[in-house]
Amino acid sequence: MTQDIDAPRSPVQDLILPGFLCLFLLSACGPLFLRLPVTNDAVLYDLESRWLEDGILPYRDIVEANFPGVLVIHSSTRQLFGPSGEALRIVDFFIFSLILIVGFRLVSLISRDFSSGAWFVVFGLLFYLSQTEWCHCQRDTWLLLPALLGGLLRTNQVRRIQSSGSLTTFTRSLAEGLVWGAGIWLKPHLVIVCVVVWMLSLFMLSGIRRKLIDASGLVAGGVIAGAVGLCWLIQVGAFEAFLASLSEWNPGYLAARTDNWTQQRYVEMSFRLAPWPLLHLISLPISLWSVVIFVSKSSERNESSFLRAGLSSIYLFWFLQAHLLQHLFDYVHVPLVILALLVLGAHATEYRFLRMKGVIFTFALLAAFTSPFFKPEQMQLWKPSLQGDLSPVQTDQLARLQNPIWEDLAEIESFLRKQDVQGKDVLMFNSDLVTLYWNLDLQSPTPYVYMFELQFYFPDRKELFLKSMEEGAQRFVVTDLVSCGLSLAKAEEIGPQGPLSPPPAYARYKLTEYPWSEPVIFRSGRYMVHKVRTSAKR
Repeated sequence: MTQDIDAPRSPVQDLILPGFLCLFLLSACGPLFLRLPVTNDAVLYDLESRWLEDGILPYRDIVEANFPGVLVIHSSTRQLFGPSGEALRIVDFFIFSLILIVGFRLVSLISRDFSSGAWFVVFGLLFYLSQTEWCHCQRDTWLLLPALLGGLLRTNQVRRIQSSGSLTTFTRSLAEGLVWGAGIWLKPHLVIVCVVVWMLSLFMLSGIRRKLIDASGLVAGGVIAGAVGLCWLIQVGAFEAFLASLSEWNPGYLAARTDNWTQQRYVEMSFRLAPWPLLHLISLPISLWSVVIFVSKSSERNESSFLRAGLSSIYLFWFLQAHLLQHLFDYVHVPLVILALLVLGAHATEYRFLRMKGVIFTFALLAAFTSPFFKPEQMQLWKPSLQGDLSPVQTDQLARLQNPIWEDLAEIESFLRKQDVQGKDVLMFNSDLVTLYWNLDLQSPTPYVYMFELQFYFPDRKELFLKSMEEGAQRFVVTDLVSCGLSLAKAEEIGPQGPLSPPPAYARYKLTEYPWSEPVIFRSGRYMVHKVRTSAKR
């Protein structure tokens, strides 16, 4: 049994307050958002896209454990808008805005209420603009766009397939398959979400022939998207290295995630994202119930229940893969909050308590309290953020994470410029230092850009990493004592030899092991510059 969804009602007065709040959020937080520093993962993909132009290929010359779709976004951004951090953040916000638009359409369609869609946009905007810089410019959030767009196309297919001809059905499925396939090049686990949504849609389709045509179009679209990506890898000469990366590096990286999953880290992450993870306490049972009712009760099966079940299944399987397949990083859980908001908005007309003004206001107050609005040191930078680039001191004041310390990193950068470094002259030992590669237009002297972190993820390959460092072309090595295990207090402590020398706690390191065996010639806070001795290289 199917039932058409009525068009959402459109009382303009219900959209005035949400629209005003969106404008307020954009004007208050927008300038601060654009001036937040760009974190190491985003810089790494910027570097790979820049190095690609110099003939340094990902997978072949630089170890990369991820799919290459993100390089297309970064490379296109830099070619079109230049090298600034603000340019990447504008593209990031543009993609997020498209996510909000598609989400608004889905919520409004399911709830038959534009007001519910509008409030999803308000809360989605408040959440995203309030998060740390680690949560921005990340593939996991960008992946929501093809996921939601694919879900919307699946919805349209279900609504029209019964009255469409074979060619029209195939064409629409082909377009949907292209969307899902493009998303899979960002992160491959999206294929699971695609299959689950398609399987749910089978309950709404009648006739084996229609189902086969629909499935063949989806597969064809996915194959075409995959073929385009593979052709690009072949064209640039990285295809074989890409396959080797999938077999040699990905399994180890996936297995290493268990070392990050501790109760303490999960609690710390939840506090950084608070109060937003509380939404899962409501959205998880609601989603489970929607899917169970849709699958088990044919009498309750209509377009509206399919839409709710489809959106709920995307959320549920995303929740599972984020907890079972991925590392415990804050940005991995950002899409989950957006999906939870979507689920709650889509069910707002079905569950009365989701529309209670007291509940909504209380949660909004909690969310606003954790946002930059209640942090004077952040809001003081609103005017400087409009006027131009912030100084390193102001960037440290604006940053919501205390890693790296931008003032100290600027001192390291200034010192290296005076050494006239170029090419592969400097090895950045820790991942949070890669921004120096970008600022100084340098290349990594080894294939292992995240040198210290890779040693943590792949301890069985430590000798390989050590040999790569010792045989590298670098003249200097930059290390971060805090990332390597020292507390901030001990890393910044000044010893009897003065502020440019290592802190007293530096003696804990094995000074016979590279790079600690190399003399320290400059220091700024937690960061040290080692000069490589020729005799140290084999």
